[in-house]
Amino acid sequence: MRRETSPLDDPPPAGRADRVVGRTGTCCVEYREFRGDGRLRHSVFRRVRADKTRDEIGVLT
Repeated sequence: MRRETSPLDDPPPAGRADRVVGRTGTCCVEYREFRGDGRLRHSVFRRVRADKTRDEIGVLT
């Protein structure tokens, strides 16, 4: 599941504790703000969504 390279056009700076993983399912993430650069601010994983596919949900702004 873990990837060595980031699929993002603008990956996080090197040396941070971030991990890049491949898409394997759908989950709920709560966040405080959707930043202007397209990133989530203060994001927190909430739960896996086995009842929905990623095509059935989207980003709520």
